[in-house]
Amino acid sequence: MGEGRNAIYLAQHGWDVTGVDYAPAGVAKARQRAQSLGIKLNALVENADQFDFGTNQWDLVCLLYAPGAEEVHDFAKRLAVSLKTGGIVVSEQPYATPKSLSEQATAWSELDLKLLRLEYREEQSDWGQPSFGRLLFQKVKR
Repeated sequence: MGEGRNAIYLAQHGWDVTGVDYAPAGVAKARQRAQSLGIKLNALVENADQFDFGTNQWDLVCLLYAPGAEEVHDFAKRLAVSLKTGGIVVSEQPYATPKSLSEQATAWSELDLKLLRLEYREEQSDWGQPSFGRLLFQKVKR
């Protein structure tokens, strides 16, 4: 969640938001900002590797420069199980090549997640990476 920019935006637009980050300083800033705006934000200091994503719990999961499979055990599987049917995953991450993005999309598609959009950009991202990819998935019943 970092300092909560996207979490706060969603909360301002009517979403019931839970944001997770392992950095106490970022979570504190998100909480302060949400409080100053008078919005509800459930901001948790947690390591995503230990966080209980739950089962059939979320309508929307945003992964914006978040840790992934290399840092969080069974990440894709836990993510897919946590979504309600019809739930959406929005992801924007650094990807070195279109192939690496495509491989990620293929792996997630095998977990009851239907690919709705895949976009690879060779331009500087908000966080300074020279290339990045965007994925949009929806959980479907099989």
